[in-house]
Amino acid sequence: MITIGRNTHLSHDYVSVIHQDRSSALWLGTRHGLNRFDKRTGQFRRFHHDPDVPESLSNDIILAIREDERSDGVLWVGTEGGGLNRLDSRSGKSKRIAIGGVRSSSVVDSILQDEAGQLWLSTSTGVGRFDPGRGSFRAYGGSDGLKNHSFIRNSGLETRDGEMYFGGGAGLTSFVPRLVRDNPHVPPVVLTSIRIFGEEALTPDSLAGITELKLSHRDNFVSIEFAALDFSAPGENEYAYQLEGVDPDWVHVGNRNFANYTNLDPGVYTFRVKAANNDGVWNDRGSVVRVIVAPAFWQTWWFRVATTLLLGAAAMLVHRARLSAVNSRNLELQGINAALNREVEERKRAESHSERLIAELGARNTEMERFIYTVSHDLKSPVVTIKGFLGLAQKELAKGNAARASQDLGRVDAAADRMHRLLNELLELSRISRVAKPAAAVDLNELAPEAIAHVAGLIAERGARVDVLPGLPIVLGDRARLVEVLQNLVENAVKFMGRQEAPRVVIGSRRDGDETVFYVQDNGKGIDPRFTERVFDLFERLDTETDGTGIGLALVKRIVELHEGRVWVESEGEGRGSTFCFTLPIAPGRPADRGIETG
Repeated sequence: MITIGRNTHLSHDYVSVIHQDRSSALWLGTRHGLNRFDKRTGQFRRFHHDPDVPESLSNDIILAIREDERSDGVLWVGTEGGGLNRLDSRSGKSKRIAIGGVRSSSVVDSILQDEAGQLWLSTSTGVGRFDPGRGSFRAYGGSDGLKNHSFIRNSGLETRDGEMYFGGGAGLTSFVPRLVRDNPHVPPVVLTSIRIFGEEALTPDSLAGITELKLSHRDNFVSIEFAALDFSAPGENEYAYQLEGVDPDWVHVGNRNFANYTNLDPGVYTFRVKAANNDGVWNDRGSVVRVIVAPAFWQTWWFRVATTLLLGAAAMLVHRARLSAVNSRNLELQGINAALNREVEERKRAESHSERLIAELGARNTEMERFIYTVSHDLKSPVVTIKGFLGLAQKELAKGNAARASQDLGRVDAAADRMHRLLNELLELSRISRVAKPAAAVDLNELAPEAIAHVAGLIAERGARVDVLPGLPIVLGDRARLVEVLQNLVENAVKFMGRQEAPRVVIGSRRDGDETVFYVQDNGKGIDPRFTERVFDLFERLDTETDGTGIGLALVKRIVELHEGRVWVESEGEGRGSTFCFTLPIAPGRPADRGIETG
């Protein structure tokens, strides 16, 4: 029960409205709550707004009171700022009634009830009708013939013959509720124009009866205009549209009667549009048109096959060149080793220094051998695949089996993609320490979505959700390199999700003392703490079942260290997810802790 004791005086001296109910009790609305006065006891019972109690009044400024003609003990209470309330006078519980709509208001000046039990409200923006049985609300304005747009408090009156009057700034408004009719017309929906780059391509005449729209790959900006054929109040007609294959759900746009689409991928789509009249009566069938976007020549299968063959040949040449360079380097290192050995024999005083050099050279040889072996193995596998399936494709084509040949060529395409990815990452790794633009201010709030877009396909394939926490700091660095850092970390997180039912990746930052730490956190497989130091080593792959080259995290480490930062991984173990952390220099004069967690 929402009351504050029993009192012998009002909750406020200013009384705005008085109502006597069927039990002869007086209800008094004030600027500080609602009061019920019992004439027999001389006591007041108070009702107030309490933000911590959902069943209290929505506002303490009471403007109107109306006892429900059909429900015993129910009062309708109008407030200033809290709209309409339904109050059960016996339990003291109140419920705020949502009176939404284009002309809705949170100020209810007067409340009347017609013979059908519906409430008529005058507000600061017009007149509204609320149906307690259905819980529906209808707002009336100028398009319905209403001259007043604001009304005077407690100016409502219902005559014996059922006519209602409301007083407002533009005079007296009167009507008979039973004669007020809504618009039942279900509006037809038609397409009125198709524009490409702002130029009209199809007019209403040419769109009549159209079921299919064909576009080329160059039509990167398409606008579809439509209209609801209901002219009672055309400015209040509402629309919703959906392009199946692009929009996951209906897009409700209110009174706007056009839809814009940019950079549609080649394929077949279905555009649907529906509309409602000024009283919210929807035509759910609406209008439907099939949209076909033709591919460019470089998106065709034959172009991809030719490109794959060229890439394969280029990869073979690059592989041979690298092997020759590695052999030359080995011979050079052997000469250096021999020279160092002679110097050790001749200079005993430099023995300690020479031993360290020999150990360093041995480590380099080991790394080089591992590099040669890994690159040779990773390149050899797709080359074998390409050669094998090309032979099978030739045989299938000779037999006239184009479908099987297409499958074999698809495997050739996938193998070439793996080879191309490995070569790109090796080239990128070799350039990291040699190529870097001058440091500039980079806003990570803008950079993070760009990095996510590069791996959007993988994210969608795995059904992952990637969130970017707001307020990332502005840092100093090479923008392109920093995009690679976030792209590799997000791609790594999505790849190693395992069988997570709700894969999620979070990009954010926190403060560790005086240092800003950026992180990419996932809820995937996690990492055994024994191996957290190894994940950034070149060609290190803890999970051999997941596709990868073992270069991505090594690339992240080199870029971060090139920016004078540190990188590490935090994980509580397998199945507990991972958090990849790194530091970067903050831009001078820029806030480094806006919206950052303190950890």
